Amino acid sequence: MKTTLTVSADQMSRTTSFRLFLQQELARRCSRNSQYSLRSFALQLDKDHSTLSQLLRGKRPMTAKMIEQIGSRLGLERDDGLHGISLGLRGGAFRDQVYWGRPVPAYGDPLARLLIVGLAPAAHGGNRTGRIFTGDSSGSWLYAALHKTGFSNQPDSTGRDDGLRLTDCYVTAAAHCAPPQNKPTPTKTNTVRTNRRKFLTSAPVAAAAVAAVPAAAAAQGTPSAPVKKVLWNDGKKPEKTPLFSGAVQYGNLIFISGIGAHFEGDIKAHTKHVLDEIQKKLESVGSSMEKVLKVNVYLNDLKDYAGMNEMFLGRFGSEPGVRTTIAAAGGIPGNSLVEIDCIACI
Repeated sequence: MKTTLTVSADQMSRTTSFRLFLQQELARRCSRNSQYSLRSFALQLDKDHSTLSQLLRGKRPMTAKMIEQIGSRLGLERDDGLHGISLGLRGGAFRDQVYWGRPVPAYGDPLARLLIVGLAPAAHGGNRTGRIFTGDSSGSWLYAALHKTGFSNQPDSTGRDDGLRLTDCYVTAAAHCAPPQNKPTPTKTNTVRTNRRKFLTSAPVAAAAVAAVPAAAAAQGTPSAPVKKVLWNDGKKPEKTPLFSGAVQYGNLIFISGIGAHFEGDIKAHTKHVLDEIQKKLESVGSSMEKVLKVNVYLNDLKDYAGMNEMFLGRFGSEPGVRTTIAAAGGIPGNSLVEIDCIACI
């Protein structure tokens, strides 16, 4: 069951629609509970008893701000539009509950390494219980997962006093109030983003940030999609189109073309020269040998495998990336005994 009330935007301050709705809601609650009274209703709405009495009797104007404040406490859904505001009260288990109806704070360990960012409190979840991701289906799977991975002391989250504790995890949202049409306005998003950045700069940097939904990722300030960037030698693009590029960056990945050794020498001398050139190239673009993820080695002759390995060992740190080694069937262009390319991160 869902009772819906529509109030025209230009009539909200003088309409009787919302007043009638409150009168009916008070009568319904009194009929279900003989101990319920106008004072009980006023307490739940966070209003003075005499003020609420005047509102219900039409002795005091019902402003748009009052409608929104009282509606929020009742768990009403607010939907801004060009022609008015639609307020609906959901029936069922939540109908007689007092809604938090205020900005829902972040929750968890402020010194956490794991930061989880949601979109906004659910209208009948966080907006009702006063704790983010609490009292709705999203909280059910989120806290179950956090409990399974050791971040939460229990698998469910039903209310502010249910004993939930988070360890090394901090949960927040792009907006801290249930937004119209489940979509925060750009102004609200920018304000929250600014405040969150101030918090993050004053607290230890989270090791991982997880956006619960795409809109939350956008509100969190997720970087745009990576683009291809050719890293020209000396930073200058050649006048003529080259056959291939020596290095390309894509996001935080660096791709280095195959480098050979075109001089007289044995496999050890050639391997050392190639690795030295790769190291120079990586360091010039802000990476290093220790950040190499993948290496491809092409030998002119497989009998040089042991000699190449002797020079290769240790050049990529104590935790080297993966490697593939083959012997080129027709030899390596330029008479090099070895050619190596790699992929690294910045």
